[in-house]
Amino acid sequence: MERFYANLAENAGKRDNPLPKVAALAEAKEWLRHLKSDEIKRLKSDVDTAVARGTKRLNTRQSVVNPEEQYPFSHPYYWAGFILVGLPD
Repeated sequence: MERFYANLAENAGKRDNPLPKVAALAEAKEWLRHLKSDEIKRLKSDVDTAVARGTKRLNTRQSVVNPEEQYPFSHPYYWAGFILVGLPD
């Protein structure tokens, strides 16, 4: 969801041709499906640093991601539940 909102925030300032909500969500799902294990480790270290600084809360739930897989979030279980409700633009 952070990626979705980042997509919206990036394009909010571009008044000429803003990215519609539906496109922002589609890009975020595609990004998650193709996220590689090594990138996940880098993102996790960024979150751990933010938690240590006190700028982000720690999510204590255990992940069910297999770190040995190249694309651990490729299964629809991880991204299919994100749907857009309301007007798509």
